[in-house]
Amino acid sequence: MTAVSQHTVPPMGETTSPEEAVKGNNGWRACLALEYAAIGGRSLLLRQERQGPLFVQKPFYPEGPETCHTYIVHPPGGVVGGDQLGLDTTLGTGSRVLITTPAATKFYRSAGPEAAQVSSLAVGADAVLEWLPQETIVYNGARARMQTIVRLAPGGRFIGWEMICLGLPACAQPFSVGVVDQRFEIWQDDRPLLIDTLRIGTRDPILEAPWGMAGHPVSGTLAATIEEPRVIDTLRQEVTTRPSDGLFAVTRVSGLILCRFLGDDVYTGLKLFSRAWEVLRPAVRGSDACAPRIWAT
Repeated sequence: MTAVSQHTVPPMGETTSPEEAVKGNNGWRACLALEYAAIGGRSLLLRQERQGPLFVQKPFYPEGPETCHTYIVHPPGGVVGGDQLGLDTTLGTGSRVLITTPAATKFYRSAGPEAAQVSSLAVGADAVLEWLPQETIVYNGARARMQTIVRLAPGGRFIGWEMICLGLPACAQPFSVGVVDQRFEIWQDDRPLLIDTLRIGTRDPILEAPWGMAGHPVSGTLAATIEEPRVIDTLRQEVTTRPSDGLFAVTRVSGLILCRFLGDDVYTGLKLFSRAWEVLRPAVRGSDACAPRIWAT
């Protein structure tokens, strides 16, 4: 059974490739292709092809040669109307890769053109991908489209999250005007495990409705390919929340463990997801969590 969440009906159509995301005449066009391979017990970044302002400075190995930590850098710092960012990542058989970002992705107000970020993540047989980006902040007036598609080969494993903040709640600047179109998909053997969609328009009822965001500007989904249902009990014991933290829930569907967050504070959401990642990681890849160094800066 596929896990499907559709907050208002988005235009389905065909998904966009990272290469298609860099076509056009307005705004920045950036495309980054990464290819990893496991060679001699070491996960290596074999290929990095880039177009425009999107790159990896260097791979890191804080937990030994088996796992490559990668930081995706976008020097402009923000995404404006017309900008198109594309990431195409391939993990070869047996490789171990953790990908994160040094800062939040920010979609600024647009005068009309859409801004898009498309990530295509292919995980080979017996490979493990940890996809742990910082949050995405969508400013009031933005026209933003975010699409992350994970494709797992037989035996491929994944743990990762997507977190979005609407507006600037700390500055009392809510999101009320603009368009947000978010899509998070996980496929294995061409079978959908998760198709999670969110589409919000100007003054959309979903922002305040109890069946939607219920007035909370921050939402997130964490997914992990784990078949063991007992880990849910461990998560509920280890990831503790207070009423002021917002809503945090755990469930199991389609061979995935899913964690959901809905609240008012990005930092609280990322803290809860980081703790859930620490609990889930040994089951996904057989070793304790090793937080990226960039998170401490």
